[in-house]
Amino acid sequence: MAIIGVTGVTTLILASLASGQTSTKCNPLTSACPKDGALGTTFSQTWNSSSPSALDEDFWTVTGGAQLMNMKDSGLVMTLNNKGDSVTAQTSFYIFWGEVEIQYQAASGQGIISTLTFLSDDLDEIADHKCLSDVEAQGSNSTHVSTNWYGQGDQSQNNAIWYPVTPSPQSQLHTYRVSWTQEQIQWWFDNQLVRTYAYSAPKHYPQTPSFIKMGLWSAGDSDQPGTVAWAGGPTQWDQAPFAMTVKSIKIKDGSTNASSYTYDTPSDGSWQKIKIENGTSSAAEDANKPPPQSMTQRWHGLTTGAKVGIAAGAVGAAALGGLAFVFFFFKQRRAGKKERLAADAAWDREHTELMSYQVDAGKDEYGASQVSVTTTQQHPPTWR
Repeated sequence: MAIIGVTGVTTLILASLASGQTSTKCNPLTSACPKDGALGTTFSQTWNSSSPSALDEDFWTVTGGAQLMNMKDSGLVMTLNNKGDSVTAQTSFYIFWGEVEIQYQAASGQGIISTLTFLSDDLDEIADHKCLSDVEAQGSNSTHVSTNWYGQGDQSQNNAIWYPVTPSPQSQLHTYRVSWTQEQIQWWFDNQLVRTYAYSAPKHYPQTPSFIKMGLWSAGDSDQPGTVAWAGGPTQWDQAPFAMTVKSIKIKDGSTNASSYTYDTPSDGSWQKIKIENGTSSAAEDANKPPPQSMTQRWHGLTTGAKVGIAAGAVGAAALGGLAFVFFFFKQRRAGKKERLAADAAWDREHTELMSYQVDAGKDEYGASQVSVTTTQQHPPTWR
C-alpha cells in the first residue's frame, strides 16, 4: 500500500484551508455556549430518484448550494457548474464519539475537493477549527484519498496521510468509514482498515461533540498559491460540471439515550468536562419515527372488529346506492310512461282532426261525398 504523508508547509496550508471552509457558531473555550442537540441513536439514509427533492430539515442544514443538489437514481448528486459554486450540508445534531460510514463517488476535476468532516464548536469563523477529522478526495488525484485530523485548530500538527483507493475514487462508489472513540480514531476504506490514531499519542486528540459535514468545493480557485498547488492546480471551469454522488450515509452516536451535550464554562476542551443530558433527542424521535403506511398495511393493522365494521359500512353503502338506483329507475320509468301516453293522445287527436278535414273536403255543395277515404291508406286519396 503506497502511503503519502503531508509535511511542513503543505500541512499549514491544509489547516488554514480547512478553517476557511468550516465554521461554527460558538467557541466554548472563550465563552459560554448553548447546549448542542444530540443524536443519541443511529441514523441512516439512502438517496435515489424517488427521494424528496431536498434534504430533510429534521436532520440536515444546507449551508450552501441547495440549488446545486439533485436526487437521481445514483444518489444525492452535488454539482459545481461555475466559479464560486460550492455545496455543503451539515447535520442538525451532534455526536459524542461514534461512527460515520458514507458511500460516495468523488468528483473529477483539477482543484475540486469532495469531503466528509467531523467538526466541533468554534466561535471564530475565519480562525482554525477546534477538532476536525475527515476524509477528502482531490478531483485530480485518481489513486489516493486523504485522512486528516486537527485538535483545537493547532496548525503545527502534521496529520494528513493519503491512502490508495482502487478503482479510482472518481470512477465508482466507495465506502469510507470513520470510527471515533475515547481510545482511538480509525479510518476504513471499503471495509479495509487503513489508519489508526490513538488518544494516548502526542498532540491534542479530537474529543468534543461534533456535527457531520459533507460537501464539494473548489480549492483550485483560492488566492493562496500553496492551496492551489495542494488541490492539484487551478480549477478548469471549461471542463465543468463537476459532480460528487452520495449514495448513503450512516451515523451512529457513541452516546445513547442522550438529548444534548453541554460544555463546562470555562472549558478546557477535554471530553471529561462535557455534560450529557439524558433523554430522547428530537433527532432520535424523528429518526425512529415509523414510515408512512400503505393502504394494505393500514388494513392489516386493523382489529377484526374494525374490519367487520368497515365491511358492514361498505355493504350498507352499496345497498343504499342500489336502492337509490332502483328508485331513480322506476321514477324515470313512470315519467317516461306519462310522456308516452301524452304523446299518443296528441297523435290520436291530430289524426282524428285530419280525417275529419279530409271527409269535409270530399263533399260537394249538396253534401254528396266526392272522396272515398280509407283510414289505413298511406297514399294520397284518389279523386273520381
